[in-house]
Amino acid sequence: MATGTRKHRVTQRAIVNGQRDHLNFPLDEGRARIRSARRHADVFHPYEFTARDGTPMHVAYARFLPGSPKHGYSKLNPELDVTYLFEVTAEAAVASFGLTPTG
Repeated sequence: MATGTRKHRVTQRAIVNGQRDHLNFPLDEGRARIRSARRHADVFHPYEFTARDGTPMHVAYARFLPGSPKHGYSKLNPELDVTYLFEVTAEAAVASFGLTPTG
């Protein structure tokens, strides 16, 4: 993988009944996961902010309430409390749509 594309990743942080984990995905797969969460989550909020190092970021919060069959774990335990946080740089978000940054 080229060094320039390594920063174009989506980090998905999962919190399931208080247990935390994270996964890193290529931009295309991460975008598909965010779209799926937007469609199926009981609560979904996107946010834009600047990270401590000044990097513009996009973060999406997706929450699947306990008893929701939509989070993918329902066959294991339908009462799980599942939250996903997706993090992506604004530069990667722009690149995922083939746009050029403005300003």
